[in-house]
Amino acid sequence: AHPRTAIGAALIRDGKVVWTGVAGAQTDSQPATRDTLFNVASMTKPVTAELVMRLAQAGRIGLDEPMAGVWMDPDVAGDARARRLTPRMALSHQTGFPNWRPQNRRLAFAREPGTGFIYSGEGYELVARFAARKLRADFEDLAESHVFRPMGLTRIAYTWRPWMEGRVAVPVNGNGYPGTAGPHPYGHWLGADDIYTTVGDYAAFVAGVARGDGLSAALRAERLRPQVAMPGCPKPVAGCPDRVAMGLGWQVLSFGTRRLALHEGGDPGVSAIAYFDADTRDGALIFLSGEGEAPLAMQVIEAIDPQSLVLSGYRAMMKSREGAE
Repeated sequence: AHPRTAIGAALIRDGKVVWTGVAGAQTDSQPATRDTLFNVASMTKPVTAELVMRLAQAGRIGLDEPMAGVWMDPDVAGDARARRLTPRMALSHQTGFPNWRPQNRRLAFAREPGTGFIYSGEGYELVARFAARKLRADFEDLAESHVFRPMGLTRIAYTWRPWMEGRVAVPVNGNGYPGTAGPHPYGHWLGADDIYTTVGDYAAFVAGVARGDGLSAALRAERLRPQVAMPGCPKPVAGCPDRVAMGLGWQVLSFGTRRLALHEGGDPGVSAIAYFDADTRDGALIFLSGEGEAPLAMQVIEAIDPQSLVLSGYRAMMKSREGAE
């Protein structure tokens, strides 16, 4: 790792955070600590998905209601396909939208909605704005009242807060997208990207999700039910998951009778992964801020959670890709 890499990790056992650790450098002059705030990039999506699921639990929105009746991105509002879009499609990456619209160009469908997996941050922006508009509330206030406060999370936010001062891990080659110097200004949130959190708070979030807090048994099952197939190993190799699919906010990897929920995040200088076993509720998370990528994250997992299916699955995936070349 680069000398200025902050590394955060946590271990979850039976739905409880049993250990957290932080090492490395927050900035050139500050060591990383348990108070350090990491940008976890696309691991924002499970948090937004949790909000949508809890709003569905409360009967405030329906997972299968058409969003266009409440709000639709103006770029596609005139397209008949937009009337088919639902929160379920957004959370499982089935909107048919690309990840992000081309710069200075209009959003457009890349494929028919509901016909397959296309990873899309745009889909998450759509469902976040839909929820805020339907409830006539500020999105960040909804996250605070329905997710952060009930889960006891006090050091996590989509945008800048005064308590973040002097606590943000700054990657070597930029923080987030080029030109982003840190958290977005208050109110300028993204539902898909750039949330800031401590290791302890995100670990508590993952543990709460693993326990199924705040959701009925039916909604807990729906979250980890495979909604749409995702690409797996290019060639069969021992250790590869039998099936890779997208649930609601989380990838679901099947290894025989075991199911692993997983999500990753990656932006320039930012890498993160969190996972938990659906049945044992064991899991872990790794945050890297700096010149750290997947191989380094796997080294950390090897040190703290060596029996993890993530570790064996990652190694099998690497072998499978080598065999496919």
